[in-house]
Amino acid sequence: MQASIQSRLAGAMREQGMRSLLLADPENFGYVAGPMLPYVKQTPDRAVLALFEPGTDEAACTCWLYPDLAQPAEAQLAKEPSAVCVAVAEDAVGADCLIRRLKESRPDLDGVVGVDFSQTAASVFDALRAAFPGCSFKDAGPMLRGLRLVKLPEEIDRIEMACRQVDTGIIGAINHMEGAHSGSAYRKGFYTVPEFIERVRIHAYEGGTSMSGNMAAVAGEAIGANYMPQRGFLPSEGLCRIEYACCHGGYWGVTARMIHIGEDMDPRVRSACADNLSLKMLALDMLRPGVACSDIHGAVVKEAAKRGIPLSSASGIGHGVGRGEIEGPYLAADDPTVLCENMVIALDVSTLGPEGELLRSIDIYAVEKDGPRLLSWHRNWDMPYMITGFRSAH
Repeated sequence: MQASIQSRLAGAMREQGMRSLLLADPENFGYVAGPMLPYVKQTPDRAVLALFEPGTDEAACTCWLYPDLAQPAEAQLAKEPSAVCVAVAEDAVGADCLIRRLKESRPDLDGVVGVDFSQTAASVFDALRAAFPGCSFKDAGPMLRGLRLVKLPEEIDRIEMACRQVDTGIIGAINHMEGAHSGSAYRKGFYTVPEFIERVRIHAYEGGTSMSGNMAAVAGEAIGANYMPQRGFLPSEGLCRIEYACCHGGYWGVTARMIHIGEDMDPRVRSACADNLSLKMLALDMLRPGVACSDIHGAVVKEAAKRGIPLSSASGIGHGVGRGEIEGPYLAADDPTVLCENMVIALDVSTLGPEGELLRSIDIYAVEKDGPRLLSWHRNWDMPYMITGFRSAH
């Protein structure tokens, strides 16, 4: 797969007049070099650096990493040798040491060098310009974002597997919900919110996921919030929203799922969930090649206003996924991107219930010639999953 990605990138670089490409952003690093690096986005002081030089006699891509990141990178590259990894044994985590090692390896680096300006810290960019005064640096961000918008079939396969692992994690945690409902077997305080979301994570790892991202369970009075500190107990009755993201081989699946604990759902909530689904179906019908992202967003906002359905946010109703949990294109008013085949979209139409409940069920689709193909197919979550019984054993 990486050979195909690097071949596409080499062609785009020739069109842009770039001789080489420097990558200091974890997502672009992974997209080009291949290795998935654990939690680098969450620890921005842990620097990464890669140089991609298509058409050279040696390996086209070389990475400079500190030992804690070099070890997992080397293990992955042993299976798919898409880059050469150089471990930098320094008592540091910043970019300066990596740039010095790059300078030692390629003192003759010159010509037009691509750098993603929007994803490279100013201090790193300044250090690169100081180290290579003979280079002319060009913004490679638009080129990289354009390539990442359209996935290869192998990339879509990895996203589809991540989607399955996400839902496997949620269903596995639900299987532990004995006692977390009303009825004769109910025991107050049996299942804590942090324990529940931790079991989502554990079951996803048991299903083969590579890394976790955003994870939260929101229930009770907090159900209207996007996120709350993970504390307290699951309610004996009512809605709970589970949000989780995980990746498979560097490609992400993201979701939000609704469950309802107890026998009787408030009819007003059921109606609000049906309204949410109808808006989602409207967006889904437009999720096809040739349609602008802003038009999909506009149609949903217009329909919601016409029917009096309160959107939780008018800022967007979906986004791309891939090497990042959230990436382009964006189903938002200010994104004119026209959908084409092999884009992947996380459809996130979020509305409010009668008491301000935040209702959302995120599904991921691949845009195909004849319409969208559901990648998060493991279970149908169109309406909240009803928790009406319990298991005495897992």
